[in-house]
Amino acid sequence: MIPYTQNFNLYKKISRDEAIKMVAFGSSSTQRFMCGMHWFDYVELGFKNCFSHKVGQFINSGVSNDSTVELLARFEGECAAYQPDLVILTVGANDCRLGHAPEFFESNLHRLRDNIRGLGADLVLQTFYPIDSERAHSWWLGIDKYVEVARKFAVQTDTPLVDTAQRWRPMRDLHIDVYRTLLRDLGHLNELGNMVLGLDLIRFFNVGLLMKDKQIDYCREGIVLQYMLDSLNRPSSATGPIPAAS
Repeated sequence: MIPYTQNFNLYKKISRDEAIKMVAFGSSSTQRFMCGMHWFDYVELGFKNCFSHKVGQFINSGVSNDSTVELLARFEGECAAYQPDLVILTVGANDCRLGHAPEFFESNLHRLRDNIRGLGADLVLQTFYPIDSERAHSWWLGIDKYVEVARKFAVQTDTPLVDTAQRWRPMRDLHIDVYRTLLRDLGHLNELGNMVLGLDLIRFFNVGLLMKDKQIDYCREGIVLQYMLDSLNRPSSATGPIPAAS
């Protein structure tokens, strides 16, 4: 994964010493419901370490079981109301669970993008991390179809994409025992998984943790696994030429 270099509006505001607002919008993969740090906590910490503790607000607006339908329904009250400068959108699993047609899912992605851009905010789309396919059953097995729709949507609309599904797939496929250390069940992250995803997002936004206060020591295990992902995604990897998420 390489840092995203587009000049997001929030970086312009930071340069003017104006407070920013970032919203994480999605379902259970976004909602904060466990003890320990969530991946969005790492994003907040990265920005505050890189810039200032006064850099702005980071609002988690994830609700478990939400599909694009529910996100659209609560958009005004739980996204637009915060007047965000940037929205991280992670969605698709529940559209799969509810049997929404891929075309319907894509149409709703366009509506969400239009709503977000209508606020003057930037959008970052994030794909769902790979599920434990050996233990998956029923609707879980269809998630990849919705991930592919999200990828194509990102290309067609020039939307920045954090393709966690692609980046984490080699670890899931080649080292399933290691990959399971990131999961609390077949489709949700535990504290370590949140750490690794958070570290990936910190890199994407080109911010970082401080060496002081032992932050790096706290993240040591996650950093090792992030480097493992880097290695598995290199063209020389045994999996073949798999490009890093961007």
